[in-house]
Amino acid sequence: MNLHPKLERFLMTSCDQFFSAFPQKRPAKKLLEDCLIISHRGIHDQREIKENTMDAFVLAEEKGVYGIELDFRWTRDLVPVVAHDPDLERVFGMDVQIAEHDFESLKSLCPSVPSLKQVVERFGIKMHLMIEVKHEYYPNLEHPGSNFFQPYPRSGLSSDFPGSGDAGTDRMCPGSCENACRRT
Repeated sequence: MNLHPKLERFLMTSCDQFFSAFPQKRPAKKLLEDCLIISHRGIHDQREIKENTMDAFVLAEEKGVYGIELDFRWTRDLVPVVAHDPDLERVFGMDVQIAEHDFESLKSLCPSVPSLKQVVERFGIKMHLMIEVKHEYYPNLEHPGSNFFQPYPRSGLSSDFPGSGDAGTDRMCPGSCENACRRT
């Protein structure tokens, strides 16, 4: 189902505010001992620590969670950057479309947006990574970055990606909830 971007932003902001105001009760210790906790976009409060940032992922690592779920989008020069939305409005309050900027330009506007490579190099061997691939159209299929997720045994990562072939790649799980991004 596709929602109008403003409606989607409103609904996501409303959910974030609700769960900030009414945090869920902590489960019983016995239940937690048997669980593997995956931190959704890192540990963040959307005030001081923003979602899908290195600070959110570092805090998740420090708290001892098993893994992190994150999303990535492509910049104009086909560098994958960690962001859920196609723009920086909801998280950073900036009217910036990720796909309209090259990586260096995006980093100068918003230094908190990490590249996927930075996140994988820092956390890929230590934590389980659930990487959400967002559906986006890019006409330049000849660009080297467009081969980013060439199939690679057991990880789905290209063989030149940092950590590929290491034991840590078993802890990476690229996928998508969007039908257009799934491979059959």
